[in-house]
Amino acid sequence: MLEIRTASLAQHAAMLALVDAEIRTDVTATCAWDDFPLVLASENRDWQFVAIEGKEVVGCLACLIRPFTTSCGIISVAGIGSVVTTARWRGRGISSRLQRFALERIAASEVPLAVLWTDRPEYYAGCGFGAAGVEYHVDYEDCDLNDLLVTGGQIRPYQDQDTAQVAALYARHPLRTVRAPGDAESLYGMPGTRGLVFVEGQQLRGYLFAGKGADFPDYVTEFGGDSEAVVVLLAEARRRQIATKVLVPQGATALQRLLVARGARWSARPSGYWSVVAADVLRATVSTAASTVARWPDSNDAAAWLGSVDRTGTPHAGALQLAVWGFDSV
Repeated sequence: MLEIRTASLAQHAAMLALVDAEIRTDVTATCAWDDFPLVLASENRDWQFVAIEGKEVVGCLACLIRPFTTSCGIISVAGIGSVVTTARWRGRGISSRLQRFALERIAASEVPLAVLWTDRPEYYAGCGFGAAGVEYHVDYEDCDLNDLLVTGGQIRPYQDQDTAQVAALYARHPLRTVRAPGDAESLYGMPGTRGLVFVEGQQLRGYLFAGKGADFPDYVTEFGGDSEAVVVLLAEARRRQIATKVLVPQGATALQRLLVARGARWSARPSGYWSVVAADVLRATVSTAASTVARWPDSNDAAAWLGSVDRTGTPHAGALQLAVWGFDSV
């Protein structure tokens, strides 16, 4: 009989093998746990759920719970990933059962929002996930950056000893994940990531990372520091053929404006597929944090809360600004 449960230590190993087999169907330089070291870590087993038939793991889903800084204070968000079912069990509703199990656990923990990323949104619509949020994808391949000069500083590859300063620059973003101790080391040390830093003396003025393990080729997915320093780093990333695109979240659009002024192209896209798991918890949280009385959505419509991008590519603001970006998607 099929059972959904929290993964045991032995089931964790089987889950990793299943995830890697299903999402790494081609030979790649990295494994799934290289690219998603936090959500798939053994230490996160309380939020890893498996579908068991007999003693076999036939499906799984993992969550990563982290607080986020938002336009209305700190709000916990559940990132959902590694939703896979072994081939011979597909079409039997296992993914839906895993989603419902996870959402019940998330709601019971008073985490009001859940988000996932997928190219098959129809698999998740039945459990309430819909496109919402706003992020900006900036293509700077033909951007005029030729006059940028590195003066009084040096560009070099990221080194492990830069982690503390990089994390401090990341923490300056107004909308971000509040990373747990050890998160930065795990994320910046993922195989396949390439980082550059702008250094003056011993002080980092800016940084960027391209890729997320084997994912997001040609993209800068995380950056921080002075916008001018980041633009210089982007020019260097382009010169080194590391990246020609950058993902810019809400709260960091000064960089977008600088690049667009130099000829970059951009498009707005939803930041993910969201579910308002506990609207009452969300409403209570934002109402407590807000300095003025606001009119909050009465529904569980994620787009009303977080904003949306319409069919013409026009972004529409929501009641709440929140960004999932960089290395924090799962």
